[in-house]
Amino acid sequence: MGGSTAKPPVRELVRMSGLTNAFLLVAVFGLIALVLRHVERH
Repeated sequence: MGGSTAKPPVRELVRMSGLTNAFLLVAVFGLIALVLRHVERH
């Protein structure tokens, strides 16, 4: 039990979380930009 090779790749998890966070930020900013454009049209 408890082998060092059994540890989950923490670096990979950090990369995945960082990518997901960046993607969420981009999506949120994109939605805000779309909403602002829609409001400005009116």
